[in-house]
Amino acid sequence: MNVMYQIIEQSSLHGMSNWIKALAISIFTAITFLLITMLVLLIINFSCTSVTLGYLYE
Repeated sequence: MNVMYQIIEQSSLHGMSNWIKALAISIFTAITFLLITMLVLLIINFSCTSVTLGYLYE
């Protein structure tokens, strides 16, 4: 918990109300969790994934 208080004190959240701090931290946590989940799904389904960049070849 001490690390979280240190991060809040050194960020733009210092001086904001508690609900704004909680909202910002929860949004950041949700985005981070979503990105990690997408990375895990990409790694699991990597062999089935087909990504084409540029022109389509026939």
